Amino acid sequence: MPTENRIDCPALHKRSKSYPFGDRVPRTVKMFTTVVADPMPGIASALLQGDGPICPEGQIFPVWTNSHGAVAAVLPDGKHLGLCPSEFEVETWHELAPATATSRVTLQADRANRLYLAGPMTGFEDFNFPAFNKMAAELRGRGYVVENPAEHGVVAGADWADYMA
Repeated sequence: MPTENRIDCPALHKRSKSYPFGDRVPRTVKMFTTVVADPMPGIASALLQGDGPICPEGQIFPVWTNSHGAVAAVLPDGKHLGLCPSEFEVETWHELAPATATSRVTLQADRANRLYLAGPMTGFEDFNFPAFNKMAAELRGRGYVVENPAEHGVVAGADWADYMA
């Protein structure tokens, strides 16, 4: 089984209360715009040798994240280039806790600790409701407001397309 290419960063070990990504840590990002190093005027520009670090629009980069959520692209030469949230979108996340095949439930969080549970249901015994309910209970115990589709149950007359909508 392949192992995840993992850049060791502070956020994997400890996250501050103001950390913006919840229990997840960015692994890779896709650039919305081209970002170049912004040296301090008159000082650092004289210290840069060769071309400064650059992250072109549309490219995907592995990232390093500190415990407060600051993100830096890790370039092929090992240099780091700090990024603003408006310059990228998270492409992949580090998996901090392994999931089993029947309990694989993902989270989408907003900034108010509200979560929506999503995961496989079609073809699972009891539509995988036990895994959804277990995860909802665990997250509520941590203080999250959880929207759990399993709590809506099976709707008479609804078909797969209705649930997807």
